[in-house]
Amino acid sequence: MAKKAAPKILDPLAIFKATAEKRWGKSLIIASDIPTKLLGRISTGNFALDIATFGGLPRGRISRFWGTPRSTKTGSCLNTVTQFQKLCCFCFQMKCKCKGRRPAGVLWADLENKLADDLMIPWMEGHGIDTNSLLLERPDSGDEVIDVLDMAIRQGIGLVVVDSLAHMVPRAEIEKPVEDGELPGRMAKLVNKAMRKWIVALSQRGFEDAEKVPTVLLINQIRGTLSQYVPETLPGGKGQEFATSLDVRFHSSKSKWRFRSVKADGSWTDLKKSDVAGSKKEDATPDYQEVDYRVTTSSCCPSGRSGTYRYWLKNVYGRRKGDPDNIASLWNYAKRYEVFTKAKGGYALKVPEEWARTDEEKALVLCEGRVTDDVMANFRANPEAQQILWDLFVRELCKQ
Repeated sequence: MAKKAAPKILDPLAIFKATAEKRWGKSLIIASDIPTKLLGRISTGNFALDIATFGGLPRGRISRFWGTPRSTKTGSCLNTVTQFQKLCCFCFQMKCKCKGRRPAGVLWADLENKLADDLMIPWMEGHGIDTNSLLLERPDSGDEVIDVLDMAIRQGIGLVVVDSLAHMVPRAEIEKPVEDGELPGRMAKLVNKAMRKWIVALSQRGFEDAEKVPTVLLINQIRGTLSQYVPETLPGGKGQEFATSLDVRFHSSKSKWRFRSVKADGSWTDLKKSDVAGSKKEDATPDYQEVDYRVTTSSCCPSGRSGTYRYWLKNVYGRRKGDPDNIASLWNYAKRYEVFTKAKGGYALKVPEEWARTDEEKALVLCEGRVTDDVMANFRANPEAQQILWDLFVRELCKQ
């Protein structure tokens, strides 16, 4: 007598997924099917920010840079664009075999009309940006920005930058005479509408092509209020705080004025302000400014990390304009975490044994020299060693 076949056990989750997709379309995804590429990061081009944000901006999300005036918000976005353009425009990967490989495209909504100037082209190119792959949008109103960016996200533009939310003026406010007054909350409604629309576009784009979900980067400015209890506010309402996955606040702390170069490797000593004030021939334009940053809100990494970095304003001492001085930050971290150690006959930069994963990493010596200055000079002239140390710190410190 033939044995009866065992009854099929139906998975309620699979049945519900199939039924829902027939009725409402593809809107469900199993968590294990999410590609790991979505969990990646876009480097900011700033070592200090990469450490604070656990590798950079989260892919497929909305991030926001905000802070005080002249705090390098736009410059940090330009450095992020430079790093993103190193990827392929077809697959968003660093190393690929795509035919006709070109830099990844970026859309920049220039609401402040800041980059639309021939004098700004050398500044962008100084940051390493390929201007042929950067599309500038100069909209007439904030309503147009919402529609343009919605279309860019749905068509797969890899990175979209909005500079800035504080200048997203509603069309009704532009067309309306000034003497008619202003309706309260109009700008906040516009920004909240933009957040809702862009999030839906990102979600739908993720279901169509999950490996190439665009990333949105917003810039906002601090405004003062008349209240003594809440002296500062961000234009656009509080809806943006709930929509963003990463918020970084920037604050320009102080500027350094002039330096006296004392060594051939580019090191220097600060001049006193009295020396600058007493000499009328000296140029008092700052060479760099020190910027304080803090991760205020984040749903993709622990928030609260903060620090300081230098943002150069001149092409002097081997630095370019807009350089966040990553070499100095890498060197300080190397001394703090004992990557810079004593070796036979001098000093060396070597991967710690507890961080090394392979025998090659254990035996890898990045730079060495008889004295500290020799190691620093060799490290400054070795971009490969700098990139290896950058990746090592991002890999190990982002676990803590």
